[in-house]
Amino acid sequence: MVLPQEKSRTQTCPTTNINPTSFLEAALVVASMLSPRTIQRNGDITTVIWNDGKATVVRRAKDDPDSEYIAFCAALAKRLYGSNSAVMRAVTNADSEVQKKRYLYRKKLAQKAQQDKEKQAKERKLRRMVKHIQLMDEARNRYMETLDSKDDSKDET
Repeated sequence: MVLPQEKSRTQTCPTTNINPTSFLEAALVVASMLSPRTIQRNGDITTVIWNDGKATVVRRAKDDPDSEYIAFCAALAKRLYGSNSAVMRAVTNADSEVQKKRYLYRKKLAQKAQQDKEKQAKERKLRRMVKHIQLMDEARNRYMETLDSKDDSKDET
């Protein structure tokens, strides 16, 4: 008995027309596409020409240091995300996620502190009540002793 052939689950990449058979091959394809062929600098403008022939141009901001590394990283981010605004959105969203996690963590800490504070207040109140009951018990015992002593003095007479 012959079993039917299973269809290949790999698909051809629409931009490279490569049919990767493994994750490693796909990663190598992407890495080769993102490898710079040349990096050209002209003042504040850096142009990165990639191995696939495409070019990415970035301009140094006035307050950024003059660094080929920073320029390359900016070009790589622009290449991955498509535009500077997309890169900024990704950074802002990531930053807001971090801030959200920090906020939730601090909120949880504040709730825990509030619960601890309320627990301590209940414990203080309970200790005061116990102390009050002890004082009332001592006063009742003293009063009973005075009554007993008066009864004893009446019996003696």
